[in-house]
Amino acid sequence: MKAVIACMVLGASWLPAGKGAAADERQASVEWFVAVDGSDAGDGSIQHPFATLERARDAIREMKSGGALPAGGVTVQLRGGEYRIDRTFQLDGRDSGEADAPIVYKAYNGEKVTLSGGDALDASLFEPVTDPAVRARIPQEAADKVRQVDLKALGISDYGTLGNYLAVAPELFVDGNVMTLARWPNEGFTTVNQVVYAGNSSQGTGYTFTYDDGGLRPWSSANDTWALGYWGNDWFTNDLQIKSIDQATKTIETYNTSSYAMKAGQRFYFYNILEELDAPGEWYLDRADGMLYLYPPAPLASSRVQLSLFDQNMIAMNGASNIVFSGLALEVSRGNAIDMTGGTITGSNTARSVKWAAMPSKLTAEAITACTPPASTAWATAACR
Repeated sequence: MKAVIACMVLGASWLPAGKGAAADERQASVEWFVAVDGSDAGDGSIQHPFATLERARDAIREMKSGGALPAGGVTVQLRGGEYRIDRTFQLDGRDSGEADAPIVYKAYNGEKVTLSGGDALDASLFEPVTDPAVRARIPQEAADKVRQVDLKALGISDYGTLGNYLAVAPELFVDGNVMTLARWPNEGFTTVNQVVYAGNSSQGTGYTFTYDDGGLRPWSSANDTWALGYWGNDWFTNDLQIKSIDQATKTIETYNTSSYAMKAGQRFYFYNILEELDAPGEWYLDRADGMLYLYPPAPLASSRVQLSLFDQNMIAMNGASNIVFSGLALEVSRGNAIDMTGGTITGSNTARSVKWAAMPSKLTAEAITACTPPASTAWATAACR
């Protein structure tokens, strides 16, 4: 991560116990600062902030090793800006605060602070599609509007795996809004007509079934094409990879089966289909050659385009207590925002005003106020929705 931290001690100078500080002289509070243009060689003051959250965390550890926490706790103030996360920010028991002296990580003075797990893609690198073979696959009405960018040429080669919750695929964002993998139908669902073969997961065989609606464009290939559906009930989805499709008979064969047995009448949609790239805000990634295709929702010249890349937890808390995150936006990542295990939960580990936007977990809460998640959950927001 390229986070930045600055450290400043407010009020009387802090002196660790055993080095001249009496117990009744504990300082009201201690502050460090982080800024995107800071340096870990700095002293952590507002004039010379640190450059990483890790450096601020380590400064707190050093302070704690010399004596008790200040009576008012410790606050790490993050100056405004975007901090690119490229490793998990790890907190453990050494980083705990106390019930009346918490460790606080917060945005400074209401400034906008974003912890981002993705890269910005220069909008000027998106070019018109000129390859005749590719243009022939894109719907005619969209061919002149779709733009492409070569991810491999940018050094981006980790594309995750569609339908895999352990190797999460990247998501594309334009001006903070997540784009839609080219799909059919564009909205809503089609339905399973008849289950021809129920599949057998123990034998590694998938379903064969027919679907109802017409209007699906001919595909040149079913490679890396998927269907997401409520295959067995109306409250649980699975992604099924398409093995083959016969559009004349509307018959589909899949590689895998679903958690709940497929039933006729259940709803689903197809996705990741270049031939269905026909609406603004849709995109497609050819994993074989790394070419990304986008039907821009607005002119790209004035847009901010981001691709989520970091696939680990952004923040991991293991046995840490009395820690507060406030006013921070955690977004554009392929991993969890916060993963928390252990720790004491009476009034601690409280996430206040934290934005859980654009995470693969599909959390929709824009802000979480005074929410205390249970210590046993791996999802820090399980009880915060």
